[in-house]
Amino acid sequence: MKFKWDKKYLYAGVTAFLTAACVLVLYWIVTDRSLLFSGLKKVLDTLNPLIYALAFAFLLAPICNWTEQRWFLPLSKKILKKNPQSAPRLARGFSVTLSLVCGIAVVSAIIWLVIPQTYKSIETLITAAPDYIEAALTRLEKWVTSDSKTEAQLLTAVDSLYNNALDWLKNGLIPKMDDIVVQITAGVVGTVKVVFDVVVGLVITIYLLADKENFL
Repeated sequence: MKFKWDKKYLYAGVTAFLTAACVLVLYWIVTDRSLLFSGLKKVLDTLNPLIYALAFAFLLAPICNWTEQRWFLPLSKKILKKNPQSAPRLARGFSVTLSLVCGIAVVSAIIWLVIPQTYKSIETLITAAPDYIEAALTRLEKWVTSDSKTEAQLLTAVDSLYNNALDWLKNGLIPKMDDIVVQITAGVVGTVKVVFDVVVGLVITIYLLADKENFL
């Protein structure tokens, strides 16, 4: 007897397999979500340059389109009268370059405005801190010298605070210096990685804007 393959059994088998696979994936997600989140974080970390590039490209695309159509395409046609088919490529190169320059200039201007103000605020606070401390100590001294009982309580509190600080320094801070160094190193490495991702993102942005009809 010749066996006849029925497609409905194949479809039923594939459906059952996919259903079982979905159930296993859902069970894995529910029981071990930390592993899933860790995997997603690694994927996102890897895709950071592409994410930055897409964001930059979408923000700069309007500038690129406007300058290309209004400025550089007519200019390129005048420059390349003998070879007009190359005018769009030249205009695209000019518009992409100007868009990147504008984007970098805006970001630099924001940083230039924010950082000096932050530095000035910190400098003002540090400069005024000695005067605030001196005024507070003067008031505290007057208040303490007027009451011997308060003076004794304050001296006890200061002694206790000193002992606690010394104990924290010996038993809390110094033993954790290795962890602190590791955290500082991780912060520096993270900053370098962000800068690297941004630079790579800018490079990818150039390619996206240069061929924006296919990518954007």
